[in-house]
Amino acid sequence: MSNTEGKAARMNAHMKFQAKLIRADGKHDEFIAQRSDVYTLNRELHLWGIQGNPDGQHDLLLLRIPEGTQDGDHPIADEHGVGIKAAFATAEAAGQATSGAVHGLKWDRAANALQASFSFKGALDSSVPTTYQIENGSIRAEWNSPVLALGGDNRVKAAVMPPVFSNAGKFEATEVSFTPVGDEFKLQAHQDINGAGQGVVLFIPGDLSEGSTAQACRAFFIVNQGLYAGRNFSLTDVKWNKAEKTFKAAFAFEFTYGGSTHKVGQGSIALRY
Repeated sequence: MSNTEGKAARMNAHMKFQAKLIRADGKHDEFIAQRSDVYTLNRELHLWGIQGNPDGQHDLLLLRIPEGTQDGDHPIADEHGVGIKAAFATAEAAGQATSGAVHGLKWDRAANALQASFSFKGALDSSVPTTYQIENGSIRAEWNSPVLALGGDNRVKAAVMPPVFSNAGKFEATEVSFTPVGDEFKLQAHQDINGAGQGVVLFIPGDLSEGSTAQACRAFFIVNQGLYAGRNFSLTDVKWNKAEKTFKAAFAFEFTYGGSTHKVGQGSIALRY
């Protein structure tokens, strides 16, 4: 699948993602990703890792590497700059890196593998800006070829309140994929909005059956190139016919963006994969 502007390709990944986290109060914590993923969006490779409980207290790191980036050392740009970018998020807020660097980048495109070390700093976008630093970061990732998005009449819809984009309180996916990842399936749906975009990512246990209700799945919301962990996620009215490869369900969750809580409700999924 080509990485065209505004389109997302999804991949199955194996990743080691760790760093030292220095919080605003000076506390030092180790970051070791317990879950991770990689995908392409808007001609960038996005790699993220999360530790803790996505439905409660957690830390999330995101690296965004433009598709033409060469091996070697690179500065990390702020959100308005050009080049590699990074972000850090907690359950309460998220913040783009304001400066930093990636060292020893090695991106083997033929083998779908990448490794690098990194460090960066920034401030969380909250009512009281909170600084953070990421030091001694390292990432090593391998992934399969991109999974083609589903076509036809596959649908993922929801209401986002309050809207992240003033003209897009109604989420209607323009691209959808449903990919097996270990013992789970990853649903990723993306909506193009006049050059911007928003998306939903759900990790669904592969052992769900007809009529199941799942409360502990993981959910994320994408705003442009940023990724925000969801909480209070529910998946109900599941109708999963694995013989005919159809999946239907209702979903809801909430996430924090720009210091405000947004609720994703009235969510519905109807797929044939």
